[in-house]
Amino acid sequence: MKENNKRGFVGEYGVPDTDGRWLDILDSALKYLQENGVNGTYWSAGPRWGDYPLSVQPTNNYTKDRPQLNTLLKYKSTQQ
Repeated sequence: MKENNKRGFVGEYGVPDTDGRWLDILDSALKYLQENGVNGTYWSAGPRWGDYPLSVQPTNNYTKDRPQLNTLLKYKSTQQ
């Protein structure tokens, strides 16, 4: 992208909440994307996903965040 003066976007990405090692991978990937000016969209949120392991929908009647959320918030875009 840099070589060709193009912008990138990762359409969907996600990691399961069943193994904390995935959070390290998510953190590394988001850091790389941020350092290179690439935005993206996390895959799967909303109540229809239930216990789907990639979902970031809060559990326990919206009182408990999924483990992925803390990592995602570190890289929250401030662009509108």
